Amino acid sequence: MILCICLFSVSTIAQEKFSIPSLTDQEKYNTAVWQWNAAYVLMVYYAKSMGITVEEAGATVGEMAKMTWGKEVGFEDFVNSILRSLVVMTPSGKVEITGQSDNNVKILITDFYKPFELALKIYGITTGEISRFYKAYISQIAKVYGIVYEATDTETGMIVNISIIE
Repeated sequence: MILCICLFSVSTIAQEKFSIPSLTDQEKYNTAVWQWNAAYVLMVYYAKSMGITVEEAGATVGEMAKMTWGKEVGFEDFVNSILRSLVVMTPSGKVEITGQSDNNVKILITDFYKPFELALKIYGITTGEISRFYKAYISQIAKVYGIVYEATDTETGMIVNISIIE
């Protein structure tokens, strides 16, 4: 009888299909980056399906996002926040400061679009559209603090220029 109960219990446990995964920090990070980047792709896709330009969609998201930023954000805080975001969003690329002064920072990002590649292909979105969306989005936040955010795609990578409005 005890043997039958043990065998029944083991067979019941063995039938469980699902369990809570135990992810490494790297796996968690990769999943978060994928979801973050996919959210931008889906925003652009949805905006385009509604006849809204990529720039309008980015500016709208920026208007909403700027409410989450603190009132007393200085140039240094803003730049460091953008640098952190760029590093997170570019897990297989490189973020490099190529020039800086007290009121200007120039950044080169390589392989920025790598995490987006599959989603861009699936949804028929170009890297230029994502770039324009992101620029419009960040520019709305930057304006609050008297900062200009510019981004340009080049053969080398994306060049971001952040400067104080003078």
